[in-house]
Amino acid sequence: MKLKRSSLESSAPADAKAGGAFISARHRNPEDQVAVVTRKSDMIGGICAILATLIMVATVAILYLTWNDIRFA
Repeated sequence: MKLKRSSLESSAPADAKAGGAFISARHRNPEDQVAVVTRKSDMIGGICAILATLIMVATVAILYLTWNDIRFA
């Protein structure tokens, strides 16, 4: 696929003039510019993950402590 010579030449100088510190508008994440707001679904998901972890730890502890009873059953 051949590109027009003008399209190749026009993109290279534009990138060089932009400078390395700035990101063009199409590459910016609009959520980064909005004030940080905690979403309710994220908070509920975090709470559920913590509860699931605690239940798992309790289950493993109970199985560990009663292993002899379970083994001979």
